[in-house]
Amino acid sequence: MSAIWGMLSLSNAKPLPSDIDNLMEHTYRNKCRIDRVEGLQSGNCYMGCGVQYFTREAVSEILPIYDAERKLFFTADCILDNRAELFSKLADATLPSDTPDGTLMYHAYIKWGIDCVKHFRGLFALAVYDKKLDALYLAADQTSSRCVYYYQTEDSVIFSSLIEPIRRVYPALTHSESYLCDFLTIPGLMPNLISTETPWENLFLINPGTYLRFSKGQKQEICYWTPAEPLQDCHCRTASECGTYFRSLYQDCVACALRTDGNVGISLSSGLDSASVGALAADLLAAKGQKLYTYTYVPFEEPIADGPSGNVYDETEDVKKIVAMHP
Repeated sequence: MSAIWGMLSLSNAKPLPSDIDNLMEHTYRNKCRIDRVEGLQSGNCYMGCGVQYFTREAVSEILPIYDAERKLFFTADCILDNRAELFSKLADATLPSDTPDGTLMYHAYIKWGIDCVKHFRGLFALAVYDKKLDALYLAADQTSSRCVYYYQTEDSVIFSSLIEPIRRVYPALTHSESYLCDFLTIPGLMPNLISTETPWENLFLINPGTYLRFSKGQKQEICYWTPAEPLQDCHCRTASECGTYFRSLYQDCVACALRTDGNVGISLSSGLDSASVGALAADLLAAKGQKLYTYTYVPFEEPIADGPSGNVYDETEDVKKIVAMHP
């Protein structure tokens, strides 16, 4: 997993800013826990990647990629869950088993073009500039677990995993009145009514299961996946069969999230979602002699008896009960 950023000039008459690398890399180098920051520029395209060493393969990840022969720029932010399936589909004997996730995704693009996103399972975001097609692609995974912000002008497209690098290049961006109106009218964790909207005017997020194509100044949004897409291997006919299938799938998903060289931690509450994930993860790790390290929110002050409702209270005792089930 990592972070990605970059900028493409759509006009030969207006080159990229001369300090584009410093402007965009500053936030990632100075404010993020990133193991390695890399960037490259050729002509009208600049791309960067901040690699984090969550998996063994990530240590040897080389991103971004510039393939001069194919005239391709590629960068990705990813942890894939279906590596074995991809190796089988690619059928490329030259790819070693420890090929990093981003490199694997790049070879998938070479084989399938932008349709490669339909073959990925896991957490990912990617950017590809295909000079032969004169097209820039930006894509987010099926649930947008790894988000991408972007801003388009007449002359350029800029993207980033974080907003701040875009604002460093375009400091004159103004606030989005509609976003602020939504936020103040309907406060909460997801205040915006429009999924792509952000606090900044014309600076947007990519929708889940979607990729964008920028070519000749035009933007296309293509939805490559929806929650209604049928599960190919699900043939359940009864409630019991559905329950068995779901529990098996759920455990597989949790197991995929444990692929790391380091220790595993979870933000645990007393709710069913994190508690069920934690219960499965604890057993899976225990089978390998490992522990699951848990963290929970603890308020600094006691709740006020006659205070407003809806406060988040201390869930420590219930969390400890869950933990006690997995000594």
